[in-house]
Amino acid sequence: MYRKSLLAILILTLLIVPVPTAAAENSLIADFEDGTVMGFDVRGTAAEKEAGTGVLTVVTEEAHGGQYSLLISERRQNWNGPAFNVAPYITPGTYYDISVWVLPKTPDRSAFILSTQIGEGRGVEYINLMSKTVSKADGWTELTGQYAYGDEDFITVYVENETTGAEFYIDDFSFAVSGAGEWDPAVDPLTNNNKGVFDGFNYELWKNDRSDEASMLLTGGGTFKCEWENNAFALFRTGKKLGSEKSYEEYGEVILKYGAEHTIGGDVSYLCMYGWTEDPMIEFYIVENHGSYKPPGGKGFQGTYAMDGSVYEVYVDTRVEQPSIQGTKTFEQYFAVRTDMRTAGTITVSDHFKEWDKLGLDMSGKMYEVSLCVEGYRGNGSANVYEHVLTIGGDVYGAPAAEPETEDIVEPPAEPEPPEVVDTPPEPEVPAEPEPGSGNLIFIILAAAAVLVIGMGIFLWLKRK
Repeated sequence: MYRKSLLAILILTLLIVPVPTAAAENSLIADFEDGTVMGFDVRGTAAEKEAGTGVLTVVTEEAHGGQYSLLISERRQNWNGPAFNVAPYITPGTYYDISVWVLPKTPDRSAFILSTQIGEGRGVEYINLMSKTVSKADGWTELTGQYAYGDEDFITVYVENETTGAEFYIDDFSFAVSGAGEWDPAVDPLTNNNKGVFDGFNYELWKNDRSDEASMLLTGGGTFKCEWENNAFALFRTGKKLGSEKSYEEYGEVILKYGAEHTIGGDVSYLCMYGWTEDPMIEFYIVENHGSYKPPGGKGFQGTYAMDGSVYEVYVDTRVEQPSIQGTKTFEQYFAVRTDMRTAGTITVSDHFKEWDKLGLDMSGKMYEVSLCVEGYRGNGSANVYEHVLTIGGDVYGAPAAEPETEDIVEPPAEPEPPEVVDTPPEPEVPAEPEPGSGNLIFIILAAAAVLVIGMGIFLWLKRK
């Protein structure tokens, strides 16, 4: 009787508290076939949720597999969407494969983004794993990504939509340990959207959904190698995330010394100093080298200034509802484009910012990031960043490029100096006279030796007798 009661309680508990199916250790699947949201929540602030932003409903009107799917409605921001906290399932440093199927309800066609949020507050990171425009005619469409996480308490995977108010379904969400196993950044190149810290530098590879052929290998001290093919659109960068606490003026001197081999196989690629500010949110570039396309395409010309041995042209562009450090937002981009291009040198970053202030650009925001960046788009290309030294307010990160190895050189022996030529003949040397008494001493020693030899001979003759 007791065992039957215990079994009934266990079954009732499983029915009342549904959880995602554990496909394997540190993995999960949510297919909504139990009729619940299976741990999903609406991505949004507490105030937004209290005001009714985002409603999750398990429905039977559409399903990718089985009978149920999850519908989200009442979205008031484009970044509102179904989110799942995957932190309890993560082993730091291990790759995870992420998959979810999506289908639009209204409108008939919209752009979906599969993303992951790492951390909260000032140190939060948003990574867009894959974006894709999907229509009802396409049917259920899979969004996928792969990521190796660090040790964080708060990590979510979520689906957002670039159309505010769009309603859509998701189904068959999975989060599973990848066959790629553990990631060694010094050996394994990044091939999917990823960011983190390696050898004292923040790094990031970002690419859009069409960029299957892009990779980045971290080589230490802020240096890296990267390549892209087949019209990939990707950003590769290393630098410092500063936490949006101080303005550039509060940091003081900001300097970037760099060296790179930059090969451009298409018309659009930049080698640049790159970063962001917050309050206001600005994405900025100091472009040192580029292809035939000069960013940002001649839009928003502001003026010129002389710096670091060249003239720089300044442009401002506005990005409307595009990916940013705060999710999908509208923000401004600042470009300073060097007219005398180069692939190695020193950028006095803080002095550039002062010139931007003079031109009316707003650089009052708090510094979020300062990085060395390679951007590739349309065509093929590669870069080898072999030197990256970043100075921020007196703190120096990275190391200068290694000196080329040379063989030890053995110095030849010095030539003997020729004898000094003397016009007058030298005085003839006069033999030194012997010291008084020295001849008598030699005679006495020789005589004593002779007596000793004769005495020994007589002694031996008598002994034989």
